[in-house]
Amino acid sequence: MLKTSVKSLILLLIASMGVNQTLANEVLQLSQATGKLISAITIMGNNKTQNNVIKRELNFTTGQVLSEESAQASIRKLKNLRIFDDVSMKYYRESDDSIDVHITVSDQWTIIPIVKVGGGGGSNFYTVGAYDVNSLGRYIEVGAQFQMINNKSGGVFWFRNPRFMGHRLLIGMDLWNFRLNQPVYNESNDLSGIFNNSKNRIHIFSKKQLLSGLFKKGLFAGAGIDYVVDEFDDTGLTEKQISTNLENNFQIPNNAKQNFIEFNLQVGELDYDRYLVKGFQANLDTRTTSRQLFSDDNSTEILLKSTYFAQLKHQQNIGINVVLGHTTSKLLQNQFYLGGLQEVRGYVDRRFKGSDYWKSNIEYRIPSYRSRWFVLQHVAFTDFGQISDSFQNLFSSESTKFASAGTGLRFISPKIYRFNARLDFARTFGSENGFDVSFGLQQFF
Repeated sequence: MLKTSVKSLILLLIASMGVNQTLANEVLQLSQATGKLISAITIMGNNKTQNNVIKRELNFTTGQVLSEESAQASIRKLKNLRIFDDVSMKYYRESDDSIDVHITVSDQWTIIPIVKVGGGGGSNFYTVGAYDVNSLGRYIEVGAQFQMINNKSGGVFWFRNPRFMGHRLLIGMDLWNFRLNQPVYNESNDLSGIFNNSKNRIHIFSKKQLLSGLFKKGLFAGAGIDYVVDEFDDTGLTEKQISTNLENNFQIPNNAKQNFIEFNLQVGELDYDRYLVKGFQANLDTRTTSRQLFSDDNSTEILLKSTYFAQLKHQQNIGINVVLGHTTSKLLQNQFYLGGLQEVRGYVDRRFKGSDYWKSNIEYRIPSYRSRWFVLQHVAFTDFGQISDSFQNLFSSESTKFASAGTGLRFISPKIYRFNARLDFARTFGSENGFDVSFGLQQFF
């Protein structure tokens, strides 16, 4: 009788342990895990990225109660680092009141060789270099590159720490030295002058998140110092270019040095999930210089930019980018130049010049092939806007209007950080009907 009782007790204990073990291994849905105490956080899959880089993005820690909002926000923030191909969370029951949160990530390849070849609007360039946005697994970006634009050489070294001292505080620095061949066109699209611009630049800046709840994505503010030395000459210009300068009595600008003080404000933040984008972000960037800052110019520049992306069914994207720019500077190197490689597709590179402009870019992106390693994306787009030498005339009939539309292809590898080869075919409208092909890396916006 006693032996039977002991045997029954042992069997009961074993059964009980089995039930508890089953409960401990039970995977809960987020709705079931909400409200339970977090007893442990387990991180897996980060072969390069350090654990603390992942943990500091989380809106929760051990000893706290998990909420649905904090879990979803943490996943979003990890994806927005753009150093992971995939991010997922699972919630394992530890007891009736506690859970173990398992975070699984897949590191992207972030040591990127830079080999860029681009062309469009009568301009061409190539760039070679390398950078790593996740140096030593610490989410710190370091890079350097050599570039050749229209047979003029230069280079840049840069450093970015987006989480300085473990906070959402960006500290960055750029060191530039490059030489640019700068054409200037008149209103009839005729070349009125050309010169070489040698630019040396030291740019130090920062940006910090001030609020996390405004418009769901936060409020950011930043400041910086930008020291720029411009030198100009006509060395190496062709006989035809020199003749054009003489015929138009074109005066090469005077050398100038400028010390800019920058301030910027950002509302909202775009969300990234592999090659898809969604959300709204608005930026106000200002910079000013004066002779009191030991500069050769008194001026203020303002750029207002807003971007919106919607994610549609079947991994489609539609994006709208609107920019308004104004500068009080009369120096040629401080004017806005649009066309060709950047800002407006289809036109001669740097075709439009002015102190004030607005422009909009709209893109519809749809993938035709998708895999974990490669995505082929088709794009339909339009670029349009106006540019003027005064803000008063910007929206009037006296301003120069531009518009183009076209289609393009994107060759994307989600496993490699921001790898996106771009090919666009654009046709211009209005008084300057034309067709142009541009290519390069990264999305146009």
